[in-house]
Amino acid sequence: MEAKRTVDDSLVMVQQMAGAPEGVLAVLDRAEQERLVTELPSLAEQANEVQRTGVGLLALAEDVHRFIEGIPALAELFPTAQVGVRRSATEEDLDAIFSGRQAQEQAAQIYNSVVELDQGLKQELQKLKQRSADDYGQARPSN
Repeated sequence: MEAKRTVDDSLVMVQQMAGAPEGVLAVLDRAEQERLVTELPSLAEQANEVQRTGVGLLALAEDVHRFIEGIPALAELFPTAQVGVRRSATEEDLDAIFSGRQAQEQAAQIYNSVVELDQGLKQELQKLKQRSADDYGQARPSN
């Protein structure tokens, strides 16, 4: 059942980040923000391409864990990502754990959450840029 937990944890982590993109940005430094925004589309693409197999779903979940582990501030927010992924089930086991429909549905949920996170981060970054521009305009001395 470790495979199911890995998939469930990856979905929960992405959903939590999607629900609070401003909070995610607040804990990231600039380089981490850039990396997150740059790499999210490829994670969404991977989620969109998962076929009706447990193997594909688990590979996606493992990549979500590695993605979060690779950004130190996110790894601190989500300690379950640091547990590490240990694939002990066979392909047949995984397909028995996740029916084709389940695999597709969970991959779609991860996809939707990743897209929502990506859009939310971009909106929040735009707000930050606008505030910075407004602050700069107010701070400039007039002649």
